[in-house]
Amino acid sequence: MSEDYVWVSALFKSGTLERAWNIDLYYDGIERSSQFSFSNYYGLHVANEDRPRYSWAHENYPPIKKLPPVFDIRNALVVSEAVSHVFADMDLGEGSLLPMEQGIFQSEQVTKLNGNYFSWVIGNKKTTVLLNETKGKMKLNPRGEVWHLQSASSMVDDSVVVSRSALDGVDQWVDPTLQKSLFLGRRFGDAIVDAGLKEAFFLYRCPVI
Repeated sequence: MSEDYVWVSALFKSGTLERAWNIDLYYDGIERSSQFSFSNYYGLHVANEDRPRYSWAHENYPPIKKLPPVFDIRNALVVSEAVSHVFADMDLGEGSLLPMEQGIFQSEQVTKLNGNYFSWVIGNKKTTVLLNETKGKMKLNPRGEVWHLQSASSMVDDSVVVSRSALDGVDQWVDPTLQKSLFLGRRFGDAIVDAGLKEAFFLYRCPVI
């Protein structure tokens, strides 16, 4: 096996908390909310004004006791300030971390949860997944042609394989060949693993061939 590798994250598949959420962006107009939802998912550029400033839990769910260090809200990846250090010195390309200015609230929109949070935009695409060698894939429609990354419960290291072009360029990207996938370069993923956050980021090693 090649010594080269990158990492794939199942955050878009498995990082959603088991509750409904509201984001300020979704109440500012259909065009803006739709733009953000699909832009981050597809690795497109997202302008600062089109990123969430605050979020609150849906009223039909129990109060939030504790949030994980990173999670997904409607394709809005959210990162706690406590773990934001793993992004230091990484080449995020057209992506970035931007503070959620007002924070995250309980459903009554008054009680703010402790800590600061960031909106994580990916902003980059590469086409490097080798589907024939990849086992960590699934089709939502058996007759369809679109492949999706498997959920974290079915993933293991080395179940997604990429070409050597994955080693070039930025440290974070999505791959349209395998939807719901989020890739991190070797040094980015290694920093997350070294920080003890591999499971929090739903991270799996990908061999490069």
